[in-house]
Amino acid sequence: MANPIGRGIGPRPLKRKYLPPGTGVLALALMGFLLIGPNAEITLLSIAVLLLGASITWRPAETPILLLAFLYQWLQIFVGVFHADISGIKLSDYSPVGGDLPYAVWLSAGGLTSLALGIRAGFIGILSNVSDRARYVSQLMTRQQLIRLYFIGVAIGLTGNISAVLIPPLSQPFLALASLKWAFYFMLVYGCFVRRAGERVWMYAFLFEMLQSIGGFFADFRTPIMFTFLPLMAATNRIRPITYVWLTIGLALTLSLAVVWTSVKPEYRAFINSDSGSQQIDASYSERMIKLLNLVLDLDGHKLEAGLEDFIHRLSYIEFFGVATNFVPSIIPHENGAIYLDAITRPLMPRVLFPDKAVIDDSERTNMYTGGAAGPSGGGTSISLGYIAEAYIDFGVPVMMLVLFVLGWVYGLIYKVLVTSARFGGLWGMATASCVLYPSVPLESSFTKVFGGVATGLIVVLFLNSAILPRVSRAIFGQPL
Repeated sequence: MANPIGRGIGPRPLKRKYLPPGTGVLALALMGFLLIGPNAEITLLSIAVLLLGASITWRPAETPILLLAFLYQWLQIFVGVFHADISGIKLSDYSPVGGDLPYAVWLSAGGLTSLALGIRAGFIGILSNVSDRARYVSQLMTRQQLIRLYFIGVAIGLTGNISAVLIPPLSQPFLALASLKWAFYFMLVYGCFVRRAGERVWMYAFLFEMLQSIGGFFADFRTPIMFTFLPLMAATNRIRPITYVWLTIGLALTLSLAVVWTSVKPEYRAFINSDSGSQQIDASYSERMIKLLNLVLDLDGHKLEAGLEDFIHRLSYIEFFGVATNFVPSIIPHENGAIYLDAITRPLMPRVLFPDKAVIDDSERTNMYTGGAAGPSGGGTSISLGYIAEAYIDFGVPVMMLVLFVLGWVYGLIYKVLVTSARFGGLWGMATASCVLYPSVPLESSFTKVFGGVATGLIVVLFLNSAILPRVSRAIFGQPL
């Protein structure tokens, strides 16, 4: 849709506030752990990293995709520290797999801070007209156009997923295309909140996406919640009490679903794949939903408590990193960039042209650098070390910090390119930036998968912006996207 730079919505300096809403309150609350826990030094580190990283990755009234990535990874690094504080355990005795967990926390905190500084460097040159352009476009659109956009996104997602199955050598670009359905969902939610009308429309879409996320081998309920949070924050010029209510509800819903899913998924997965240890689904959708419902209804306080404990350890994704620091470089030398170089070259080698390209087994790689701490592969899932641990294995300290700074700069630059595009910036830019950079959100993701996902998504978006969208958007909406 039109991005009217010349209609009183020109570039101007960004009026920054120091911290995102609620960050200061969270930091003060974390001070309480200093009084009850035996890990005061690392708890202070968590507060310092939170305040610094949140302040430099936040851009008011824009999609907080990179702020979300920072906060989610910060939580994954330090949630084990907070859990150990509450339990009265020294962090060195916390991990069930052993290893030097305090050292892994310090390295991860340094790596995440370097990434955040790089993101801020990539932001240089972005002015504050991004949100003005987005709001202008969304206010021009009718409710019917917003709904039409969402259904176009659903169709694109379905087409991309089917094509990925039918044409395996091109599965990665088709999956990247399918993920763009969330850009259209982003625009729907953003438009509803900016216009302050049509709330039921986005609620229906949210419920539909949540139902879609349940019933498969993996429960991806995190994605619809996050892609509702992103446009909600972007559309909010001033944080009102109702916004805090929505955020609180969203956080509580996410945590509750995560704990429930963690509690039931072993038995649920064994049922749907006939205990084969693969991701194959042998049960019908109705059978899966009945089984899932029965498992949820069978939960009691003991099972939920065990599920919460398991969830915290899974969310705290640095325990294998702690083990890896005992093996690298004392037993296995640093790889001198082999892991990161392989990840960067993979998107340039599509499987349709390189059918013999090796498949990366995350669990095998984790076992290699931890002496088998991840255990045998099975259950249809894999365990990765995460991109910060891979940077340590590749480069060691301090070079890994420089590499992660450059990676953050690339993320910030991608964001800037998409949201400030003269033709496709503003609303579409924020929506596509959220989709392209979404693979970078989890700490546990291997750099091989993160970089491949981000690079492929960016290529697909740039191709659409240059070759397809100008004509299609004029034909559908009478104005350019």
